[in-house]
Amino acid sequence: MNRSEETTAREAGFTPRPGAAMPADAEYGDSAKLLAGGQSLIPLLALRLTTFGHLIDLGAVPTLHGIESANEALVVGATTSQATIERSAVAAGTVPLLVRATA
Repeated sequence: MNRSEETTAREAGFTPRPGAAMPADAEYGDSAKLLAGGQSLIPLLALRLTTFGHLIDLGAVPTLHGIESANEALVVGATTSQATIERSAVAAGTVPLLVRATA
C-alpha cells in the first residue's frame, strides 16, 4: 500500500489490523473484510464504493507466507507473491514449470 492509499484508507475510518486473522474474523463476523494485497480493495475504498467495519490484514500472518517441499509436493502459502515463487530454489527443484510460468 503506498502512502496516499494508506491515507485514504485511514481517512475512510479503516486501519489494517495485522496479526491473527482468524480470531479477528470470528470476533467481527460480517463487519470485517480480509485484506490480502489490496489491489482491488484500495480503489473501492478511495471511491467510497464499499463499506465495512473492520479491515484485517492477512499479509501480517506469517503462516500464510512461504514455499516448502513436503511429501513430494510443493506447498505454497496463500499470500506468497509471484516474485517469491520465481526466485525460489525449492519451487524450481520441485515444480520447474511453475517457476517458469511466474517469470
